Amino acid sequence: MRGLAKFLGFLYAVLYWLLVIVTVLVAIGGVLLVAGFDVSRITDAVGQSVTIPELGTYTAAQLAQLRMPILVALICLIIIMVLSLRSIRMVRRALKQTGMGYPFSMITVKSLRMAGILILINGIIGIITPFILSFLFTSALDMSLSNLSLSSTVNLAFIFNALVMFLLSAVAKYGNSLAPSEDVFPEAETTYSDTEEY
Repeated sequence: MRGLAKFLGFLYAVLYWLLVIVTVLVAIGGVLLVAGFDVSRITDAVGQSVTIPELGTYTAAQLAQLRMPILVALICLIIIMVLSLRSIRMVRRALKQTGMGYPFSMITVKSLRMAGILILINGIIGIITPFILSFLFTSALDMSLSNLSLSSTVNLAFIFNALVMFLLSAVAKYGNSLAPSEDVFPEAETTYSDTEEY
């Protein structure tokens, strides 16, 4: 089990750093996009007006009003990505404990429980964000909500993922209660370095 934990830890480490890179790129791209979102640049790019299929024709001035909705969308996206990074970090921490031979330590218990909480929060944000953005975009373009087609599909897989984290946390806590002695389940370091290899 220790070998598997180390292997999974390595995979999560790769996923973690890939997501860090993507988050930084999104943040930089978002700043550049919002900073350059003005009427003159839009006019130079698309002319005085642009026709959006099934939505209508909008002037450059109207399109410039999309700066705030786009900014909010980028902020929501970055928040989701940061919470994802934090949850991955917690899972990595639990895997590190398991790889060291302490699958039932309280660090494992707390890390898995926190991962579950973060997954739930992330999922809820992912559900409400499209509704907020639809309101902002329709308000900016002065159109009816009925004109904006949004997917009504809600992905509830995050609930299952969170429940798995809570279940694993409960199992680890039960294992800890069977032999709570620090000689058996020592409390390893309370801090965690993302650069530490598995």
